[in-house]
Amino acid sequence: MNVTLRQKPSFQKKVDQIVATRRLSLNHLNKLPKSDIYLDVIYENERGTILFNSSNFSKKALLPTDHPSFSNPRGSYVVDRKDFQCPPNWEWVSDWIIDMNGPVDDDGWSYNLSFNQPETSWKDRFDLNNFISSVRRRKWTRMRRYTLDNMPESSSPTKGNETIIEIIQQKKIDREIIQDLEKYIKTNNLKDPKLFKDILTEMRYECGKLKVCLLLASKIQHSNDFIKAGLASLKYGSDKLEFLKALKVNSKNYRDLLSID
Repeated sequence: MNVTLRQKPSFQKKVDQIVATRRLSLNHLNKLPKSDIYLDVIYENERGTILFNSSNFSKKALLPTDHPSFSNPRGSYVVDRKDFQCPPNWEWVSDWIIDMNGPVDDDGWSYNLSFNQPETSWKDRFDLNNFISSVRRRKWTRMRRYTLDNMPESSSPTKGNETIIEIIQQKKIDREIIQDLEKYIKTNNLKDPKLFKDILTEMRYECGKLKVCLLLASKIQHSNDFIKAGLASLKYGSDKLEFLKALKVNSKNYRDLLSID
């Protein structure tokens, strides 16, 4: 993994500290399975005002229509990085680091007219003359590692159906649920249609539900109860057919299976 940082003489000491911290983190990460690593991203946001021919940026100046003072890449609210908790069954493997890649100034800030502008329009400086750069953002990143092997025995997803549900209910996005399921099915088969149905219920989006059905197709019993649960969770006919193909069901039976009540 290559990391390129912008180096500027007036801030050389600060940049050296960032480089050293990230280098230590990357050396640690090189020893870990890449599939177990996840990068958390938080944006710090501020709005600028002009007073006596000078700019003043502050979180307090943000408008109701702006992104919150701390947000995810989509602009939704997240807590301050200092209060950002590592999810259950994960551990931090780096500190919060300012991403100095791209158009940023010496402190990692990027400037624009508003937060909803295209990524390519962000600048590395504030234009005081035209005041076209009235907001700024700074990207913070931190890496965490999945620690399934280090979980207490009582909370391990291999110890019962309820525990895997409890674990995935704590996840905020479908991708993290699928990551947990991938680890779960390495040592477990699904024998309970209700568990299969409950897992699908936890998925937020149609594409996530399809991914779960395809992921678990080889781990479920091909009974009508399982097939019914999978088909009932899928909204689109094309997704239903893809699920049946993953189950390796004879195409001659598709019509009968799709008509199961």
